[in-house]
Amino acid sequence: MDKLVSSGIKKTATNITATSRPFVDIKQIKCIGGRGGNGALAFSKHGSHHLMGPGLPVGGRGGKGGSVFAEPVKRTGETVDFRSIPSVVVAKNGLNGKGSKINGNSGTDVILKMPVGTLIYKYEPVGIVENWRDVCKEWNKELIADIDSLNHERILLASGGLGGLGNNLKNPYESEDGKEPEENYYEIRLKLIADIGLLGLPNVGKSTLFSSVTRGSSKIGDYPFTTLAPYVGYIRYNDGRSISVVDLPGIVDASINNTFLQHLERVKLILYLIDPCNPTYGCIDNFNLLRLYRNQLTEHNLNEKPFVVVTTKMDIASKMSSVKADQLQQYVKISYIQQITMPVRIVSS
Repeated sequence: MDKLVSSGIKKTATNITATSRPFVDIKQIKCIGGRGGNGALAFSKHGSHHLMGPGLPVGGRGGKGGSVFAEPVKRTGETVDFRSIPSVVVAKNGLNGKGSKINGNSGTDVILKMPVGTLIYKYEPVGIVENWRDVCKEWNKELIADIDSLNHERILLASGGLGGLGNNLKNPYESEDGKEPEENYYEIRLKLIADIGLLGLPNVGKSTLFSSVTRGSSKIGDYPFTTLAPYVGYIRYNDGRSISVVDLPGIVDASINNTFLQHLERVKLILYLIDPCNPTYGCIDNFNLLRLYRNQLTEHNLNEKPFVVVTTKMDIASKMSSVKADQLQQYVKISYIQQITMPVRIVSS
């Protein structure tokens, strides 16, 4: 039996709070650029000699409409997910041109702050789009950007319309209206980027382990479904290296549409946590559930991820837990998932 491992971090009586707001990791948005400003129809006044006609054409050009962009931002506070991003985003219109060849100002751009890990899909609208929220999920979509780092370039989502030309010597009695902007539809989807993912049934100790090794802010409680949203924390070393860990809500049935599982697609290793004293599932039953889940998680490509089995709460009824963990370790030695033996580690967090 492997030696009992402790996190080595002193616990305090401070309560760890977690947000109660819903975690928004998938959203459909409509982006509209600003309309271009109209060109001016204007003439200069004649001098004192009173020439015939309205004067020289001096219409200024309309300003370009603002555009809508997306750019990466670190996941903190309001940018932890898509809660702060509106469903409809409209840039400012360009201003109209004026006389004396004064061009209108361009409209202000809108910059959407997308957390690192965001995938941007562009829809191809079909038919009437007034009720786009109801029908957009049936449209074809194409991945146009994967914001995988803070260094990712800015992404144009909707371009503003060009400003119209003012009257000039070639066309003294004509000016142009501003051009219409682009109107595009997108799905934005967040897949957290982390090195290690914690996976397991509800109330197996994922959040306790997560908070112990990362000092993260995942909520802790002695009841199921304490964690209602993904959290990312970091194990930092003195030499500057760090390992990122994502804590997910407990899974109940991998066959249902558990959208949180998409946050494990980018991890390098999955820790599957088992509570050896679970009154409903024993160690071996829990392990067999893992094998079943791996076969059902092909949609998220998790069945190819390396796994490590971790038995938790070894400081509670440790004698009984050790016996069950020993049985699990022996069972795992003769059980294979894709011909890869899964190591078992025993943890007290």
